[in-house]
Amino acid sequence: MPTDPIVHPPANVIALAQHPRYQHADWTLSERLVRRQELVLQHLGVWGDDGS
Repeated sequence: MPTDPIVHPPANVIALAQHPRYQHADWTLSERLVRRQELVLQHLGVWGDDGS
């Protein structure tokens, strides 16, 4: 097993991320990660932007 700490996603994951269906309005990768984090926090009830 390689000891490289950098985790490289499988080629199929990269291909899926590059699929047009997942190209949301030219978002950058960091913008997508931020949005995903917001959705996760909202789901967990930490992101208090839904009025509840």
